[in-house]
Amino acid sequence: MILSEKTQANKYFEEVVKKLKNVKIKSVFTLSSPSWSSDDGYRRYFEDSEIYVLFENDMCLVIEYYFLDLLNVELKMLSPKKKEEYKKLYIKDFFNASNDICDHITYKKVRNESCSLEYDYMEKVELRSVTGEYEKWIDGNVDFVNATEEAFDEIRITMNNKNSFVICAADAYLDGYVLVWSEDCINHVVEYGDIT
Repeated sequence: MILSEKTQANKYFEEVVKKLKNVKIKSVFTLSSPSWSSDDGYRRYFEDSEIYVLFENDMCLVIEYYFLDLLNVELKMLSPKKKEEYKKLYIKDFFNASNDICDHITYKKVRNESCSLEYDYMEKVELRSVTGEYEKWIDGNVDFVNATEEAFDEIRITMNNKNSFVICAADAYLDGYVLVWSEDCINHVVEYGDIT
């Protein structure tokens, strides 16, 4: 379902929260190879594919949010084919993962970056309003447009345990990427020492 207005999106997410009020979130992932940066002190994923919020009953909230005013979201069961793809993923959960980082020249392991986030039932979904101007593709070029009352730029999913994570469209000039992060996710870095 394509949702471009805040009022419409709020109604949709209210129904999703009601429908899944007794089902815990299990993981957040993408079926592509995710990339991230830890520059802000937490993992911020930078993706150009669908984001899956998987619940314990195998229902998925599938989110495509590449451009600020164009959210595509669907609540559906994780299909058998997608389950098989999920099983083969290197990172099965954005916020509960452990990854060795290698030097790009020697390919030796230099550190381990891990993160953890306790999931719970979905309590609410909040949309952040856009104020002022924002970038938008118009006739093959990025230009600035004035935000309306219906414009939103961030989806924050908060759980009963008060942990939350955010899904938002990247700036238009990046041409089709979604950002995903959680400020509540606990990050750990272990350095392996001298790589020479």
